[in-house]
Amino acid sequence: NNPVFRASSTISPYNSNNLLQRVYIYDEAIDISSLRNVVILANFDVYAQTISADFPYTGTWYNLMDNSSLNVSETSTGITLQPGEFRVYGNQQATLDMGSNQLIQGLQLAENPVSDTINIRLPSEIRGGLQWKIYNTSGTLINEGEDSILSPYLHINAPAQKGLYFVVLKHPQSNTWGLLKVLKQ
Repeated sequence: NNPVFRASSTISPYNSNNLLQRVYIYDEAIDISSLRNVVILANFDVYAQTISADFPYTGTWYNLMDNSSLNVSETSTGITLQPGEFRVYGNQQATLDMGSNQLIQGLQLAENPVSDTINIRLPSEIRGGLQWKIYNTSGTLINEGEDSILSPYLHINAPAQKGLYFVVLKHPQSNTWGLLKVLKQ
């Protein structure tokens, strides 16, 4: 619901390394007291990496995923990201509307990276039908399905190609959803 997310964007790999990505979303026509700049940093590597954020300007920036703040005194501030980790910073705090959906709490991968099967441990309240989709890092849908879950684990065949994937789960009865990052070996 924030206008900046319908504005311009650029992607800038860090040091020409496609495993370390920086995405800049901006609309300079929006007043500075509103959310007009967003910096997304992502580490798709299997090792922790420090990436120069190259914020557009100094000052207080907010992690839009947890509302923590970061005082930026140098635009090239280095941010250390764990394997598969990403951060979304904004020049102002934002309310991210998830509608009536709620997060599934307590999802856990039995192992990560995975080989042939993605094994997801589910919280006890998630039983019955569960819809799932697997996306690659480009946002392309790779596979989808629905399972009737009677055990504490959901078992999904892993994609054939090695790489980083996102598994999106939805429980249609409770309208809850979850997101997991999976690295396929």
